[in-house]
Amino acid sequence: VLLSVLKYQLARKIWRLLWLKSIFNRHAELLAMTEQFLELIRTRVPFVEGIRVAAVDAPSAGLRHVLHFVCEGVSNGDPLHKTLENFPNFFPGYYVDIVRGGEASGNLEPCFEQLERELKRSGVWRDVVTAFVYPVIAGSILLLFTVLLIAFVVPQFATIFGELGGQLPVPTRMLIF
Repeated sequence: VLLSVLKYQLARKIWRLLWLKSIFNRHAELLAMTEQFLELIRTRVPFVEGIRVAAVDAPSAGLRHVLHFVCEGVSNGDPLHKTLENFPNFFPGYYVDIVRGGEASGNLEPCFEQLERELKRSGVWRDVVTAFVYPVIAGSILLLFTVLLIAFVVPQFATIFGELGGQLPVPTRMLIF
């Protein structure tokens, strides 16, 4: 038991060091893993074997490590939710709680179906938010430059025109005053 606790603590430290991806990539990987878990349950493939195969085919090193330690924990007889709790940066609290409920009821399939639906729904919301980030940043920078131009550059032109005896155009005078 002490050895498995030490392995989990080591796994958590390794995970924190290796996990440099953005939250959006984690979300996509969590959705893919949830879909794989759901397919394992639906096809009645032994869960440990399915996780082992999924770990080999995982697209990233971080996900491979998570699946490896989940597989090891489940094969040691730990409940699935206990092994998922060891990776709080990957599995949100609600995810672990839903899996815990599914294990308590003895029926994980509807739980993973619910998680899959929720992750897909939140993925669409994240895509919408991500689509707005660039225009908001670009608009903010444009507004900042416009304010700086009006506050510092245009008055300099007013001074230059005044020294030369010229007069600023009407829209520019309205902008300054």
